[in-house]
Amino acid sequence: MSQVDPDRGKAIAGLVLGIVGLVIWLIPFIGAPTSIIVSILGIIFSSQSRRSVTAGGMASEGLVLSIIAIILVPVLLICSLGAVLLI
Repeated sequence: MSQVDPDRGKAIAGLVLGIVGLVIWLIPFIGAPTSIIVSILGIIFSSQSRRSVTAGGMASEGLVLSIIAIILVPVLLICSLGAVLLI
């Protein structure tokens, strides 16, 4: 009988939230704040499940994607604001 890893669900949730955080900022007006909130949740779930032996890779990937989303969203907002102001 195989053992079920309780942290696997959190690792999957962290990975999915990291991916969603990278993609959802494309939605006008609500995308940026939603992306930051989703990415913070992705960091929380991924960091809680990184100690897992079977789901450590997914948790690390979710953590990296969430951090990239948190860094990328403000940079893209500043770039788009700068482009609007130059017009």
